[in-house]
Amino acid sequence: KYRKWLTYGLRGVALVFVPICAAMPSSMVLYWFSSGTFAAVNNILFEYSPFRRLVRLPKSDTESHSPFQALRQKAKARYWNR
Repeated sequence: KYRKWLTYGLRGVALVFVPICAAMPSSMVLYWFSSGTFAAVNNILFEYSPFRRLVRLPKSDTESHSPFQALRQKAKARYWNR
């Protein structure tokens, strides 16, 4: 119940941000886009086993040899297989 309430609440917050973002200067939108893109790439790289070995990070429970397939399977299980 809490998770469902939180999901709807965050969707509402996202809708409130649409007019706020429309009034923002383009440099702020560029910053948000580049920051979000960097964060997403960072998360994917740190789940990728060969990259973790390259930067000498210890083995993790969440690492994967194919993070894109793992993300696709998680999204499919969560959103399309209801």
